[in-house]
Order: sequence, then C-alpha cells, then structure tokens
Amino acid sequence: MARISLKAFVIGNALAFISSFGLLFAMMIILMLGAPHGTDIQSFKAGLSHDIRAVVAEAMLTIIAFLATGYITARLAGHDLLLNATLASVGFTIGNIYTLLKPHANSFDHPLLIVVSWSVPLLTLMGGWISQRRQSR
Repeated sequence: MARISLKAFVIGNALAFISSFGLLFAMMIILMLGAPHGTDIQSFKAGLSHDIRAVVAEAMLTIIAFLATGYITARLAGHDLLLNATLASVGFTIGNIYTLLKPHANSFDHPLLIVVSWSVPLLTLMGGWISQRRQSR
C-alpha cells in the first residue's frame, strides 16, 4: 500500500514554492538591472511578456526547479518515491486552478508558460523517477 510521507509533502511543497519563485525573482532582478535607467515597472513587465528569450528562460527555470523539487522530495520520502515526488506539486497546481478561475488575479502571458505550468505534476514525477533510477543502481 502506498504511503505518503508528511515530511516530504510539506518540505516538497515549500521547496517548490521557494525554488520556482526564487529563481524567477532572481531572473527578474537580473533583467531589471540590465534595463535602461528610468524604466517604469509597467513598461518593463509589458516588454518582458513579448520577449521570447525571457519567456523561454522562465519556462526553462520552471522545468529545472520542478525536476529538482521532485528529485529532492523523493529522496526525502525514502519510500513510494513517485507518489511523494508528484505530491510536491499540489500547492502549485492549486495556484493554477485559482488562476484559471480568477484570470484577472494572475493571468499567463504566453502559451508556452501555460503548458509548462500545467505540466508541473509531470515534472515532479519525472524528478521522482530520476531519483528512483539512481537508487536502484
């Protein structure tokens, strides 16, 4: 019977939040430092939503963050690695559902970000699978 590790669930969801938003915040700071002096935040955000390099960078950081989150959560759980790794995406998935129900709260700007955001459970599952493969060797 599958067992859920409460420690891995709590730490995994916290890690998912910190890693995804922390990496995106760091990317935003780096991009803002490179912006021309005197640029206001609204024009900066509008420019980013149309810059394909920023969108791809955000998607890649999200993919890396959630693969790592699934891997670390599976290692923390120690048992039922795939289940516990996938459960690390619960908080992010709830956020996606909220965004879907209230589009004005935080809407997605690019279709690539929508696909990556909704594939987060698969990404954490893949991280758990990598952990399982490494442990079986």
